Amino acid sequence: RSSTRVVPDAAKRALREARGLGADPLAVLVSGRLDLPWDVDLFTDGGGRIVVFTSSDQEPPETATPLEVVRQPGGFDPAAALAHLRGELGIRSVLCEGGPSLHGTLLEAGLVDELFVTRGALVGGGEGPAIVEGFGAEPVPLELLWLLSAGSELFSRYGVVR
Repeated sequence: RSSTRVVPDAAKRALREARGLGADPLAVLVSGRLDLPWDVDLFTDGGGRIVVFTSSDQEPPETATPLEVVRQPGGFDPAAALAHLRGELGIRSVLCEGGPSLHGTLLEAGLVDELFVTRGALVGGGEGPAIVEGFGAEPVPLELLWLLSAGSELFSRYGVVR
């Protein structure tokens, strides 16, 4: 079983601690049904802290890693979630790795400052995943901040133009 800690490398966790940070940054999850893989290291090894935003009224199992569940009964409210993270936990920056629906929700709420896009050297046809889904009709202008290549992959960083 592979590690699913936020920072899987022990040497990198030690470096974070030497810099006065926690070994693992706060893990923030969004799960409508609270149907998470409770047996993965993120929950079982006790390292770091986790906050889960959910509309579910189910109770999560006990976890070795400290866990806070924030209920949002009407569905995920990204502005309220970010306000909770900033106000209650002092979080100033969030890296979001989610799917197209979550990205669309964050973009529509005006909560995205930068977008990182990776392009691999693979072409497929038919219906495929999108970067954003459920997003309004108005396009969001982006400005290319940097472009990097490694092997056949391109890594781009865009800023949202306001």
